[in-house]
Amino acid sequence: MASSSGFQLTAGRIPGEQIALNTETTDSSNWTTTETQTDAVTAPLVIGRTYRIRYFGGVVSTVANDVALIRIRENNTSGTALAERNFSIPSTSSGGYACALEARYTALATANKTFVATGVRNGGTGTHHADGTTVRTRLLYVEYISG
Repeated sequence: MASSSGFQLTAGRIPGEQIALNTETTDSSNWTTTETQTDAVTAPLVIGRTYRIRYFGGVVSTVANDVALIRIRENNTSGTALAERNFSIPSTSSGGYACALEARYTALATANKTFVATGVRNGGTGTHHADGTTVRTRLLYVEYISG
């Protein structure tokens, strides 16, 4: 909460307002069949309010025609999965192939909450990672929706 000319301003009161952002500009750790955290963001949530968690990034494989399963989870790699989707990796392009994933979450408490993006190989034989450079950033962020 901030004060401006005597008014109290509270984050998360305008639908679509971004309240937390993590930007990655380096490659994640490599993964194969063990689910691996690629990104994390912590947001100040208010009980009963609904939020949107969004992930945008690129996935790279050492082998063409692999499939990566990307998830958004609560807390860590063993937390509740909020969203998941398979993404095809048709070639070994160093820039990776785009993936975008979105989840909704209604806060159960007023507190800081961590959300993570994870990856696991779900088809093929390659080694994968989430791509990151200064011009191919990965974003994981939280927006206020309602409540």
